[in-house]
Amino acid sequence: MESYQSLYLKTYFPAEFMVAVINNFGGFYNRELYFRELKKTGVKIHPPCVNDSDYATNIKGKDVHVGFIHVEKLEQGWITAVLEERKANGRFLGLADFVTRTQPHPAQLEILIRIGAFHFTGKRRRICCGRVPRCCVKRLPTLQGPGFSGTFARMVFTATGLP
Repeated sequence: MESYQSLYLKTYFPAEFMVAVINNFGGFYNRELYFRELKKTGVKIHPPCVNDSDYATNIKGKDVHVGFIHVEKLEQGWITAVLEERKANGRFLGLADFVTRTQPHPAQLEILIRIGAFHFTGKRRRICCGRVPRCCVKRLPTLQGPGFSGTFARMVFTATGLP
């Protein structure tokens, strides 16, 4: 019976079915394959966004917003607090508004900038890196290792391939 129900949902509600599979971390195949299948259904897949995404991947009409659960090294407790802040006080107006309202740890902010979670501002990642508020710049860690050049901005540029 369960197989029949799954087949029915996959046939008549393919995008919703694939989002459910992704949120349940799939089955036999890796996540990337399920996202490819989802794209074949004709929906537009958006990267995680601080204004549109939830903790789990969500679907609104023909738009799918990847959930923060799929972002490595993003702290669940902190991003949950960010989502609660957005729910209580409305959408974020930009990077400065986000930092003021959420007071992120520099490492968490760096992850959000790298994944493009501020694309609603219309600014490129490089510009967002240059506009990190001073309160965060003081706390920026120096990172070592492959792909890191020392400072926050250089690390982002190296990791994303931006000049």
